[in-house]
Amino acid sequence: MGGQTVTIEMSGFNFIPNVTTLQAGVPVTITAVSKSRIPHNITILSLDGRELKSVNIKPQETVTFDATVPAPGRYVFYCDVFLHRWPFGMEGTLEAR
Repeated sequence: MGGQTVTIEMSGFNFIPNVTTLQAGVPVTITAVSKSRIPHNITILSLDGRELKSVNIKPQETVTFDATVPAPGRYVFYCDVFLHRWPFGMEGTLEAR
């Protein structure tokens, strides 16, 4: 798996934490933990808005996956399930340094 690790919990329409600092260019292993009774997703966007990674998470499921944010910057991640990002605001930021 990756050289750094992060755990992101999904509860209701929130990511906890919703801001995480990472080292750019180093693979990260993300453990997504659903505390919710509904399905969620984590979609990570590149700095120019393209999809870097998208992973579906079933209710009460834990999923581990690898990703790499290639350059320093702010990478948005969000839940792409209908209405979860807009209007419920289910998104966060990976701060790569």
